Amino acid sequence: MGSRERLVIRKGGNDSLMVTNDIHSLLAEQGASALLVDDLQAADLTELAWSGDAAHLRSIQTKLLAVARGAADYLAVRAPNGSPLAIGLIDYSIDENAAEIGQLAVQPELQGMGRYGGGDRPGAHTHPLRTPGVRPV
Repeated sequence: MGSRERLVIRKGGNDSLMVTNDIHSLLAEQGASALLVDDLQAADLTELAWSGDAAHLRSIQTKLLAVARGAADYLAVRAPNGSPLAIGLIDYSIDENAAEIGQLAVQPELQGMGRYGGGDRPGAHTHPLRTPGVRPV
């Protein structure tokens, strides 16, 4: 995507289009702080057709049940308007001493940007990971 192109996000369910600020300019001006990172919700499934086929979406739905049980976290990187731009799973059920990261997906329009949080150093903008059964302080 060129620096003057605009990112078009299709909102699930109603086919309406919403155009956000040029994502490259947004990241250049504001860095990763312009994006939001929070929990993926079941209501987001209608906006995730870009992430994979119907089987993949069913898998996400199943993993969200594991999130409800505390066995996983499913995170979303969101545009300022709340639309998911990227998603990723952290599954704590694989091993009691380790977690598995998987089901990573980024909207096709944003793939290959080669950025860590808008050009910042890797890890500068992290979402706190938790240990199942351990309350963060």
